[in-house]
Amino acid sequence: MDQGAWERVADVSARLFLTSGFDAVSLRQIGGALGMKPASLYYHCPDGKAQLYVRSVAHVMERLKGALEAAAETGFPAAGLAMADAVLGHPPVDFRRIISVDVPALARVDAGLAEQVPLLLHAGLYDPFREMLHAAQSAGQLSAGVDLDVLAAATLALIEGLGAMHGERGAPGSMSEALVHTALTLLWRGAAAA
Repeated sequence: MDQGAWERVADVSARLFLTSGFDAVSLRQIGGALGMKPASLYYHCPDGKAQLYVRSVAHVMERLKGALEAAAETGFPAAGLAMADAVLGHPPVDFRRIISVDVPALARVDAGLAEQVPLLLHAGLYDPFREMLHAAQSAGQLSAGVDLDVLAAATLALIEGLGAMHGERGAPGSMSEALVHTALTLLWRGAAAA
C-alpha cells in the first residue's frame, strides 16, 4: 500500500468523519473529496466504511499525539498552550458526538471496531494532556490536591469549546487561540501550587 496515498485518504476521511459523523459521511463523499472513485477506498480498507472510519481516526490521533508530545517538552505552562495550539490546528474532536452517536452507529456494523474509538481518542488526545499536567504537578507547579483527570478533561473541554466558537480555528493569533490561551491560563492558575 502506498503510504502517501493512505495518508491523504486518512486525512480527508478523518476530517469528514470528525466534522460530520459516521452516518452523515458516505464513501461517495470521501471519494469525491479525494477526486477518486468511492470503490477505490476499498483498496485501503477492504472491510468498508467502518474500517475506514477507525483507521483514519487512528491515523489522525497518532499524528496529533506526536504533535502534543513534542509540544509537551517545552515545560509547563508554555507546553500546555503549545499543545492547545496543536489541537486547534487539527480537525475538531467532538467527544460527546463521537461517543453518543458515532460509536453506536459503528457498533451496529462492527462492535469490535466501535470499541476501539474511545481508546483511540483517549490515547491520542486526553493522555498527552494528562501526562503534561502530571509532570507539572510532580514539579510542584500544580497543587498536589488537584485531580489531574478532572483538570485534563476541563483543559480539553475549554480548547474544543472555545475553539469551536470562532471560524478561524487554528489560525495563529486568532480570536479562538487568544480565548483558549486566556481560559487555560486562568484554569491552571486556579490549580497552581500555593
